[in-house]
Amino acid sequence: MIFGSILGFSAYDLPVAVATLCSYINPLVAAWLGWLFYREPFGAREATAMGVIFLGVGLVKMQRRPSSSPGSRPESETARAATGPVPRG
Repeated sequence: MIFGSILGFSAYDLPVAVATLCSYINPLVAAWLGWLFYREPFGAREATAMGVIFLGVGLVKMQRRPSSSPGSRPESETARAATGPVPRG
């Protein structure tokens, strides 16, 4: 718990893409520590299940966002155009 808190606090200034790696690395470390210290079984079935999970996460992460059509503006720009310019104070 202490190590995780230190890791989370130190990741505060990291980019989001790097900081979210903790959620992918933690299960690997937990499985390894369980096998090492508590002699929990880790065989082909567990390795296959872990691989399928990480493959699914990888596929979701690699999925590209649909590209916007030419001439379309992001939603924030459309809203700004509808309400007029923002007054500067």
